[in-house]
Amino acid sequence: MPWHTSVSSIAGHTLADVLFGYVNPAGKLPITLPVREEDIPAHLNYGSENGKVHYREDWFVGYKWHQSRAIRPLYPFGFGLSCTTFSFSSLELTPLTSGGTFSLGVALNVTSTGKVPGSEVVQEYVTLPAGGPTTPKCQLRAFKKVKLDTYAVSFWDINRTGVWRARKGVYGIAVGSSSVHHQLSGVFEIKD
Repeated sequence: MPWHTSVSSIAGHTLADVLFGYVNPAGKLPITLPVREEDIPAHLNYGSENGKVHYREDWFVGYKWHQSRAIRPLYPFGFGLSCTTFSFSSLELTPLTSGGTFSLGVALNVTSTGKVPGSEVVQEYVTLPAGGPTTPKCQLRAFKKVKLDTYAVSFWDINRTGVWRARKGVYGIAVGSSSVHHQLSGVFEIKD
Protein backbone atom coordinates (compact mmCIF):
# COMPACT_ATOMS: atom_id res chain seq x y z
CA MET A 1 0.00 0.00 0.00
CA PRO A 2 2.28 2.78 -1.19
CA TRP A 3 -0.49 5.35 -0.60
CA HIS A 4 -0.91 4.63 3.13
CA THR A 5 1.15 7.64 4.22
CA SER A 6 -1.15 10.09 2.38
CA VAL A 7 -4.48 8.77 3.74
CA SER A 8 -5.60 9.76 7.22
CA SER A 9 -8.20 6.98 7.52
CA ILE A 10 -5.50 4.35 8.04
CA ALA A 11 -5.03 5.77 11.54
CA GLY A 12 -8.70 5.07 12.33
CA HIS A 13 -9.95 8.67 12.46
CA THR A 14 -12.46 8.12 9.69
CA LEU A 15 -13.89 5.00 11.33
CA ALA A 16 -14.14 6.82 14.65
CA ASP A 17 -16.03 9.70 12.98
CA VAL A 18 -18.55 7.18 11.59
CA LEU A 19 -18.91 5.29 14.89
CA PHE A 20 -19.48 8.47 16.89
CA GLY A 21 -21.97 9.83 14.34
CA TYR A 22 -19.94 12.81 13.13
CA VAL A 23 -20.24 11.73 9.49
CA ASN A 24 -22.84 9.67 7.67
CA PRO A 25 -21.47 6.57 5.91
CA ALA A 26 -24.47 6.44 3.50
CA GLY A 27 -23.79 2.95 2.13
CA LYS A 28 -26.61 0.80 0.71
CA LEU A 29 -26.88 -2.97 0.30
CA PRO A 30 -26.91 -4.13 -3.33
CA ILE A 31 -28.57 -7.42 -2.36
CA THR A 32 -31.37 -8.75 -0.14
CA LEU A 33 -30.18 -10.77 2.85
CA PRO A 34 -32.64 -13.49 3.96
CA VAL A 35 -33.45 -14.49 7.52
CA ARG A 36 -32.86 -18.16 6.68
CA GLU A 37 -31.59 -20.22 3.77
CA GLU A 38 -35.12 -21.40 2.91
CA ASP A 39 -36.06 -17.78 2.11
CA ILE A 40 -33.74 -17.72 -0.91
CA PRO A 41 -35.59 -18.16 -4.23
CA ALA A 42 -33.05 -20.72 -5.48
CA HIS A 43 -33.34 -22.87 -2.34
CA LEU A 44 -35.52 -25.52 -4.00
CA ASN A 45 -33.21 -25.59 -7.04
CA TYR A 46 -30.03 -26.36 -5.13
CA GLY A 47 -28.11 -29.24 -6.65
CA SER A 48 -28.77 -30.82 -9.99
CA GLU A 49 -31.27 -33.04 -11.77
CA ASN A 50 -29.68 -35.65 -14.04
CA GLY A 51 -26.45 -33.64 -14.08
CA LYS A 52 -28.10 -30.32 -14.97
CA VAL A 53 -28.63 -27.29 -12.75
CA HIS A 54 -31.86 -25.45 -13.55
CA TYR A 55 -32.36 -21.71 -13.11
CA ARG A 56 -36.03 -21.36 -12.14
CA GLU A 57 -36.25 -18.06 -10.25
CA ASP A 58 -37.18 -16.21 -13.45
CA TRP A 59 -37.99 -12.56 -12.54
CA PHE A 60 -38.40 -13.33 -8.86
CA VAL A 61 -34.87 -12.97 -7.53
CA GLY A 62 -33.74 -11.01 -4.48
CA TYR A 63 -36.21 -8.44 -3.17
CA LYS A 64 -38.79 -9.38 -5.85
CA TRP A 65 -38.99 -12.94 -4.47
CA HIS A 66 -39.40 -11.68 -0.91
CA GLN A 67 -42.16 -9.22 -1.94
CA SER A 68 -44.03 -11.80 -4.02
CA ARG A 69 -44.13 -14.29 -1.14
CA ALA A 70 -44.54 -11.72 1.67
CA ILE A 71 -41.27 -12.91 3.23
CA ARG A 72 -39.67 -10.34 5.51
CA PRO A 73 -35.93 -10.24 4.76
CA LEU A 74 -33.27 -9.81 7.39
CA TYR A 75 -32.03 -6.76 5.45
CA PRO A 76 -33.82 -5.55 2.29
CA PHE A 77 -32.22 -4.49 -0.96
CA GLY A 78 -31.15 -0.85 -0.53
CA PHE A 79 -30.90 -1.07 3.26
CA GLY A 80 -28.32 1.19 4.84
CA LEU A 81 -27.48 2.48 8.27
CA SER A 82 -27.43 6.22 8.65
CA CYS A 83 -26.47 8.76 11.29
CA THR A 84 -29.05 11.18 9.93
CA THR A 85 -32.61 11.24 8.59
CA PHE A 86 -34.31 12.37 5.40
CA SER A 87 -37.85 13.18 4.32
CA PHE A 88 -39.32 12.66 0.86
CA SER A 89 -42.12 14.93 -0.42
CA SER A 90 -43.82 16.49 -3.45
CA LEU A 91 -43.69 13.61 -5.93
CA GLU A 92 -44.40 14.85 -9.47
CA LEU A 93 -44.82 12.47 -12.42
CA THR A 94 -44.72 13.91 -15.93
CA PRO A 95 -45.49 11.42 -18.73
CA LEU A 96 -43.75 12.45 -21.94
CA THR A 97 -44.50 10.89 -25.32
CA SER A 98 -42.59 11.86 -28.44
CA GLY A 99 -42.78 9.97 -31.71
CA GLY A 100 -44.36 6.93 -30.06
CA THR A 101 -41.59 6.73 -27.44
CA PHE A 102 -42.64 6.96 -23.80
CA SER A 103 -40.66 8.47 -20.97
CA LEU A 104 -41.62 9.61 -17.51
CA GLY A 105 -40.16 12.58 -15.68
CA VAL A 106 -39.94 11.94 -11.94
CA ALA A 107 -39.26 14.79 -9.54
CA LEU A 108 -39.44 15.00 -5.77
CA ASN A 109 -37.95 16.84 -2.84
CA VAL A 110 -35.49 15.10 -0.53
CA THR A 111 -34.75 17.05 2.65
CA SER A 112 -32.07 16.26 5.20
CA THR A 113 -33.89 16.41 8.54
CA GLY A 114 -31.08 15.19 10.78
CA LYS A 115 -28.24 16.92 12.60
CA VAL A 116 -25.45 15.28 10.57
CA PRO A 117 -24.89 16.07 6.89
CA GLY A 118 -25.39 13.05 4.67
CA SER A 119 -26.61 11.70 1.38
CA GLU A 120 -29.52 9.48 0.41
CA VAL A 121 -30.21 7.28 -2.58
CA VAL A 122 -33.72 7.69 -3.99
CA GLN A 123 -35.01 4.44 -5.47
CA GLU A 124 -37.90 4.34 -7.95
CA TYR A 125 -39.99 1.19 -8.27
CA VAL A 126 -42.59 0.60 -11.01
CA THR A 127 -45.65 -1.66 -10.76
CA LEU A 128 -46.96 -2.84 -14.13
CA PRO A 129 -50.72 -3.07 -14.75
CA ALA A 130 -52.48 -6.42 -14.36
CA GLY A 131 -52.70 -8.76 -17.33
CA GLY A 132 -50.04 -10.29 -19.52
CA PRO A 133 -47.16 -12.25 -18.07
CA THR A 134 -46.73 -12.57 -14.32
CA THR A 135 -44.35 -9.86 -13.16
CA PRO A 136 -43.05 -8.76 -9.76
CA LYS A 137 -45.17 -6.15 -7.99
CA CYS A 138 -42.44 -3.52 -7.56
CA GLN A 139 -39.47 -3.47 -9.90
CA LEU A 140 -36.52 -1.17 -9.33
CA ARG A 141 -36.26 0.92 -12.48
CA ALA A 142 -34.16 3.88 -11.45
CA PHE A 143 -32.24 5.42 -8.60
CA LYS A 144 -31.27 9.08 -8.01
CA LYS A 145 -32.97 11.78 -10.10
CA VAL A 146 -33.56 10.21 -13.48
CA LYS A 147 -36.04 10.11 -16.30
CA LEU A 148 -37.71 6.71 -16.77
CA ASP A 149 -37.76 5.54 -20.37
CA THR A 150 -39.65 2.93 -22.37
CA TYR A 151 -37.73 0.03 -20.81
CA ALA A 152 -38.87 1.05 -17.31
CA VAL A 153 -42.49 0.26 -18.19
CA SER A 154 -42.05 -2.62 -20.63
CA PHE A 155 -41.30 -6.32 -20.65
CA TRP A 156 -39.69 -8.67 -23.15
CA ASP A 157 -42.59 -10.27 -25.03
CA ILE A 158 -41.62 -13.89 -25.76
CA ASN A 159 -44.64 -14.25 -28.06
CA ARG A 160 -43.28 -11.50 -30.30
CA THR A 161 -39.61 -12.42 -30.55
CA GLY A 162 -37.32 -9.44 -30.30
CA VAL A 163 -39.89 -6.95 -28.99
CA TRP A 164 -40.08 -4.91 -25.81
CA ARG A 165 -43.74 -4.16 -25.11
CA ALA A 166 -45.56 -1.88 -22.67
CA ARG A 167 -49.17 -2.68 -21.78
CA LYS A 168 -51.90 -0.05 -21.86
CA GLY A 169 -53.12 0.71 -18.39
CA VAL A 170 -52.49 2.40 -15.08
CA TYR A 171 -49.00 1.94 -13.67
CA GLY A 172 -47.91 2.49 -10.11
CA ILE A 173 -44.68 4.07 -8.98
CA ALA A 174 -43.21 3.93 -5.50
CA VAL A 175 -40.26 6.03 -4.37
CA GLY A 176 -38.20 5.40 -1.29
CA SER A 177 -34.90 4.57 0.31
CA SER A 178 -35.03 0.74 -0.03
CA SER A 179 -37.13 -2.04 -1.49
CA VAL A 180 -39.39 -2.07 1.60
CA HIS A 181 -39.42 1.61 2.62
CA HIS A 182 -41.51 3.49 0.06
CA GLN A 183 -42.18 7.02 1.30
CA LEU A 184 -44.10 8.28 -1.76
CA SER A 185 -46.28 6.70 -4.43
CA GLY A 186 -48.23 7.77 -7.48
CA VAL A 187 -49.81 6.48 -10.67
CA PHE A 188 -49.58 7.24 -14.37
CA GLU A 189 -51.38 5.88 -17.42
CA ILE A 190 -50.25 4.65 -20.82
CA LYS A 191 -53.12 4.91 -23.28
CA ASP A 192 -51.49 3.85 -26.57
